[in-house]
Amino acid sequence: MKIVFFILVIANVTLFAWELKTGALAGNESAPLGATTGPDAIVFLAENALKPIESKPAITPETQTPLVAPSPAQAVTACYEAGPFPQQEDFQHWLSALSVQYAVKPINKTRKTPKHFNVTTPLDSNKSTAENFNNLKQHGISDFYLHSSADGGKVISLGVFSTEMRAENLRAALVAKGIAASISIEYKIQNHKLLAIDTREKAAEILDGLQKTYPLIPVVASECQ
Repeated sequence: MKIVFFILVIANVTLFAWELKTGALAGNESAPLGATTGPDAIVFLAENALKPIESKPAITPETQTPLVAPSPAQAVTACYEAGPFPQQEDFQHWLSALSVQYAVKPINKTRKTPKHFNVTTPLDSNKSTAENFNNLKQHGISDFYLHSSADGGKVISLGVFSTEMRAENLRAALVAKGIAASISIEYKIQNHKLLAIDTREKAAEILDGLQKTYPLIPVVASECQ
């Protein structure tokens, strides 16, 4: 009886061991490919947790892209030349008014200025001078004369004016009649008394006021001395 009992115990132990072995093998076969279980999995996760997190390199003064410095502001015009003046009284008034606030110095300069504006029409080389004159008379023009051009040739002068505006009015009227006309300028060399004005570190209010009062007196920028 004891022998039978002992045999049954051994059989049950053997069956239990076989089932345990069979179940472990089945568990390994059903596990997903690459999955890790047991203590190895714990070690694997621990290693991943200890891995440093990749981060972008810190921006330092050496690696930071330098900013482009703004270009310096353009220098403000501070020095001018005023003149020429039509009357000596105008010159004295400007000199007195500007000297209150600015450094002002009278200077003399030679300038080429328009002497007069000549409205001319060319001679038709295929016609005689008399025929050219008759053509103008047919258009109601009687005040004209021969004039030497800048290149040494001859043109017909139809009017000489002291201002460009009046010369332009006549030229436009002639063109409207079908007459080819242009304006030539004759210059003269004159010595002019000017004012050198230095407005550095000062507001140019007085100069601006004079320019508005005397719009025909030229004021141009100049180099500061």
